Amino acid sequence: MKKEQEKKKYLTGVDGLRALAVIGVILYHINPNQFIGGYLGVLVFFVLSGYFITSHLIKNMESNTFGFRDFYIKRVKRIYPQLISVLALTSTYILLFQRHLLAQLYQIVVTNLVGVYNFWQIFNGQSYFERFAQNESPFIHLWTLSIEWQYYIIWPLVLAACYYFSKKKRYPIIVAIVLTIVSIGLMAGLYRPGIDTSRIYYGTDTRLFALMMGSLLGMIWPREKLTHNVQKLTSTVLNSVGGVSLLIIFIMSLLPIMNPQQGFTYLGGMAIFSLFTTLLVAVIVHPAAMFNRLLTNPIFSYLGTRSYGIYLYQFPIMIFFETRFKNIADHPVLYPVIEVMLILVVSEASYQLIEKQAHKLTISGLIRQLKSFKSLCVKSQVKWGVSAVILGLFIGAVITSPFVKAADAKDSQLAKTIASNGEKNQSENKELIAQAQSRQKQAVEAETKKASPFQAVIDQAKQNEKNGPVNVDYQNYGLTQSQLQLMQFLPISGIGDSVMAGSSNILKTLFPQMIVDATISRQMIQSFDIVAQYQQEKALNNIVLIGLGTNGPFSNDNLNQLISQIDAGHTIFWINTHVPSRQWQNSVNQVVQQAATEHQNFKVIDWYGYSKGHDDWFYEDQIHPNPEGAKYYATYIAKTILESINLKGE
Repeated sequence: MKKEQEKKKYLTGVDGLRALAVIGVILYHINPNQFIGGYLGVLVFFVLSGYFITSHLIKNMESNTFGFRDFYIKRVKRIYPQLISVLALTSTYILLFQRHLLAQLYQIVVTNLVGVYNFWQIFNGQSYFERFAQNESPFIHLWTLSIEWQYYIIWPLVLAACYYFSKKKRYPIIVAIVLTIVSIGLMAGLYRPGIDTSRIYYGTDTRLFALMMGSLLGMIWPREKLTHNVQKLTSTVLNSVGGVSLLIIFIMSLLPIMNPQQGFTYLGGMAIFSLFTTLLVAVIVHPAAMFNRLLTNPIFSYLGTRSYGIYLYQFPIMIFFETRFKNIADHPVLYPVIEVMLILVVSEASYQLIEKQAHKLTISGLIRQLKSFKSLCVKSQVKWGVSAVILGLFIGAVITSPFVKAADAKDSQLAKTIASNGEKNQSENKELIAQAQSRQKQAVEAETKKASPFQAVIDQAKQNEKNGPVNVDYQNYGLTQSQLQLMQFLPISGIGDSVMAGSSNILKTLFPQMIVDATISRQMIQSFDIVAQYQQEKALNNIVLIGLGTNGPFSNDNLNQLISQIDAGHTIFWINTHVPSRQWQNSVNQVVQQAATEHQNFKVIDWYGYSKGHDDWFYEDQIHPNPEGAKYYATYIAKTILESINLKGE
């Protein structure tokens, strides 16, 4: 009878909400730009955790039936079996097939097991948004579990302290409100435009507000005290609030303004989303509202009950799949479908073999089974045998990890080249910016804009020819000595991502007067502020070279807005993308090509077409040009620019 009552109390609509959240997270990881707000699903999990944990704690504390030991044991059984399994299986795969990811593995495993992985990510500068310049970690999404575990450990202690000093519920409510406000304030206060937001994204302090909103709801809206017996108007209000909240959550998940690398997200966007999620949870748990039934169906129930395993396994599967299959851009639908199927199969196996059995786990029971191994059925023996092999490989991976140099992971040839180029560009740009400012001032004073803006370049090149040839080696790549001379004095403003950053040493050799502002993980939306800064400093050269699109797509409207911002007095050269491992490659190139037909001052450098079929020009990721490929990349850019502006050097 008791079990039947508990079953009736189970809120199937909450599984529906979990299903929507995990779907959003998966879609975001598959294509973080098309499903730009999918990452907000994590906030849904936080709010739900805060609500159910707090309502459980308050109920038991008020009835004097709460015990720390039982609470923590239940949390350990809920969190750790699946967590250990994903750590073990992923580490085993790394040991067998991707040994370059072994570096720092032991630190990742330990910090996950003790629940401080998000702090490790912050202190080690692990960006949540870097997708190409370094080898992606298949564990990067596990930061959420550390925050949850820290909440499980500390929040019961806070509530117990409040109840120890006073039985009044208003004190824990005040504490939760204060923590919510402080957390939202920290998130907003730590945000800086143009700076990687991973510190804010991972921080327990900056993420606490979502858990606290759920906790507040658990204190003021415990489902045990909610009843069907309400006026019809109350039901109507509840359903209206639920409908509006669900609509706002859905809209916010699709809005470009919720890009996790942009300001609005941290200056209130996540807080607003969490607030409406809290309101939706309040409606779902109320028996007089229809939303528990509305979010109940077999598909949602299936995904919701398995959402923990799905969340854990989705990122490792995506990382390993995309490592093996580089031509995802050629199969933008098929490959993601295969990835989702793999995620569901693995998470289902994990659910049946681990999660459903976790509540039965005891150390004494495990010891008994091991002692009676010979008397177990063949199926159980196979299960234990496979588990032993995986455990052995897992331990081997962790033990091996400290002896693998971090250079294998973070200081690859590409990463070192990008870092070295970045330091050199930064030191040189200050002087080049000053020169650009001086040129603009002279142009205004002498009204030389009526003449060719490149006459000074031609004159300087002719004068320099007397000193002998330059960059002779690059004549083998189709450049004439006259062109190479002209390039020595041609001022260019370059804005790009890690592809340009990795090849900027060659670009700077060819174009010593070029300002290179390129960095890893940059997306097109960030270019508006960059261009505005150069314009404000009066340092934007007449030729603007842009190489963006590697890290995500953008719309025709966004590109047209940027072209208008730069204005018709400049010639814009846009390097299209060669990023076969991402779905957006073709859409980016189509948008760029369309802009070329609409704007006379916009030219396309067809790096995609030029490099197609030349896999030997790229590093293993088939995205970043290797040292030889960088020469083809830079010289092709040079030839296209010179021919387009009629500086052929002939």
